[in-house]
Amino acid sequence: MKNWKYLLFGLAFLLLAFFVISETEPSPPLLSITQTSGGNHTFLYEGIVKGVLAVQEIHTEKEYINGLSIRFATMGRVNTNTNTILVIDSNYNLLYQEKFSSSDVEDTKYHSFQFGESRKTGRGNKLYICLFSIDGDSANCLHVIFNPGTKKGRLYASLIRNDDVIRSIANRARLYPGAMMLRTYESGFSITSMIRISLYIIALLIAALIIFFKSFQNFLLRITIRPEILYVIIALIFGSLFVFTNPPFQAPDEGAHLTRSYELSKFEFSGKGKTIPQSVIELDSSFTHLHFNPDEKTSRKEIMDLLDDKLNPGIRAESDGPHYTVPFLPQLIGLFVGKVFNPSPLAAMYFGRIFNLIVCIIFIFLAIRITPFAKWLFFMLALMPKTLYLMSSLSYDAFLICDSFLLIALLMHDAFKAEKLGWRDLGLLFFLSVLLAMCKPPYFFIGFLFLIIPVRKIGTIKKYAAIFAILVVSMFWAQGAFSLVREMTGSAGSSKTEKVDEQEQKTKNTEKEPSKNSSDPGAGSMRNEVPRQQETKEVERSNEPKPEASQQTKTNQVISPPEQINFIRSNPLLFLKLLFLTNVDYMRANILNNFVGVMGWLDAFLPDIFINIYLFMLLAGSLLISDPLFSIDWKRKSLFFIIFLSGVLLIEVAMYIFVTYVGIDRLYGVQGRYLIPFAPLFFLVFYNNFLSEKLNFLLSPRRQSFKKAKPGQKTKIMAEIKEEQMFTRYMKVMITLVVVVTLARSVATILLRYYQW
Repeated sequence: MKNWKYLLFGLAFLLLAFFVISETEPSPPLLSITQTSGGNHTFLYEGIVKGVLAVQEIHTEKEYINGLSIRFATMGRVNTNTNTILVIDSNYNLLYQEKFSSSDVEDTKYHSFQFGESRKTGRGNKLYICLFSIDGDSANCLHVIFNPGTKKGRLYASLIRNDDVIRSIANRARLYPGAMMLRTYESGFSITSMIRISLYIIALLIAALIIFFKSFQNFLLRITIRPEILYVIIALIFGSLFVFTNPPFQAPDEGAHLTRSYELSKFEFSGKGKTIPQSVIELDSSFTHLHFNPDEKTSRKEIMDLLDDKLNPGIRAESDGPHYTVPFLPQLIGLFVGKVFNPSPLAAMYFGRIFNLIVCIIFIFLAIRITPFAKWLFFMLALMPKTLYLMSSLSYDAFLICDSFLLIALLMHDAFKAEKLGWRDLGLLFFLSVLLAMCKPPYFFIGFLFLIIPVRKIGTIKKYAAIFAILVVSMFWAQGAFSLVREMTGSAGSSKTEKVDEQEQKTKNTEKEPSKNSSDPGAGSMRNEVPRQQETKEVERSNEPKPEASQQTKTNQVISPPEQINFIRSNPLLFLKLLFLTNVDYMRANILNNFVGVMGWLDAFLPDIFINIYLFMLLAGSLLISDPLFSIDWKRKSLFFIIFLSGVLLIEVAMYIFVTYVGIDRLYGVQGRYLIPFAPLFFLVFYNNFLSEKLNFLLSPRRQSFKKAKPGQKTKIMAEIKEEQMFTRYMKVMITLVVVVTLARSVATILLRYYQW
């Protein structure tokens, strides 16, 4: 294409984009919570009925308001009553209005109202948040929840007279204590304007790329992008940001992981009678109020003040950390180094995070470097927000992930690139396999990937079988030495985190039938509630249908592996059904979201669009990026998939046996992070050379030359097209952009979740 055509297309795109952006009113996103009236106090229900207006007064803290969220209860019913929310300023001007159905609201969850644009209110001005229903009656399932222990402004009910809602605001029929459970999203500037400016900048960049497309293409052909070097740069930047922006103990079980590191520092590997400094336990408890409660915030000052707290190793307390040892070695090194520079337990925690990150980066760097192909697959999986978040914490999952990636990469190198394996190669393979087996079950199954190595690279079939048998025995020995059953049953009792909490909340809430106390028409209905149980239900954030209770299922609120095993034996078909429904229906969205980017104690969420784009790019990269020198036959792909599927099923069966109530009709607690170590095996199934070869040819600048060339010259030109890999180069740039933007948004998610802005 001629240069003037690129200029014409670029200018046309720019004019069209500017016109569309100027005519479109972008909706400001709900970002940081400015005000909240949620909490852990007992709260009450108030029904929304016809003829009654519920009014909440608030005073703004910033210049603009972008939206708000209100927490409702549906009492387990599904109705289609029509409700309306109004936001009115102190001069009774209407700022926002929206009609919504009771069926659109989830039980005991916040329902967001995102304004079409940032509304300027002025700092400190009064706003009225009004709720009413045009057809609500005592059967309306929608109830506003309010917290009597919070003072946010007056909350009262007004009788609507003459169908004039606004003038009825002042008709206070009943005053309530506390305030609606709500959140406001305010800002010191118009976010709508900032979004529009950002869109203009993006349009300019795209137009410039179109205009200078040939120059950009030539630039890509000249440079060589080394994914392992690029990985180290990105991981160091964003990993460091995660280390210091994520408040202490906000990765799952991070307090237990610090406890285990202190136990190991005194060479207390297992058994009873283990102790740690009391100050470590007190430090962990200082941040438990943040767990599962997005309304709770912290500050840099609160965190920095704790750096002055001394370790006081003489004052001890009993501890019961996890029994694992190997995955805590990086944290243990960080703890020893931290003691040298600062005896504070908080400083030791940060040093543990730093060394965990450094060790993981080294392992992943080696994995990307030695794998003969699929380097960009490892690059993307290792830079997923969830992966890097875990590596930047004290989590033992971090070492498990990086060791599994390095082992997979080494096996791929041995199978596809190495000429012949010597004892040094086999020793390294054995070392990583046994190390992985000593981390956490059932990830030692990755060692069975040894079978992708051709027999000729080992020697005779007898030698091959003997080495494989010794490898399997070594892995089982390492796993057995770690006492698999004891560890998993011990974890079920001592580390009761999201897994058991989740089913406790759901079981208690499904069993609980709130009393129905009628009150006067102006007040609707009012019910008491236990707040903590309802607060943690927000963690789910999924529209999952509640499964029908099976008549064959007898649920006991106890965790007993022997009883659970007997239940599975008695109901094998029911168990297979619940496994299938867990993955396909009940928890699919949760598992995928948690796989990519759910952070904190499952309460810091990346927007769905980032998760969906990242998953798409993972699949696209697996399908479309390949090395023409290497191909994977169907036998090896089958083995990849069998090991992946076996690992996933073992995880889910273990979760059901060891951390799920006996006989419950669904599986709780399966998180996407458990699948990350197996993830390369799944995506390698999609590896192929066909699509990459075709797309590289279609996007090659030499495609026209190939068509016009004489038959004798086509072979040479085709070789040059394969070497330049034009489409692959575009994909590498796209992957890098997606990774960087997603990680930047992930850091913003942490800041918005945990800090007041």
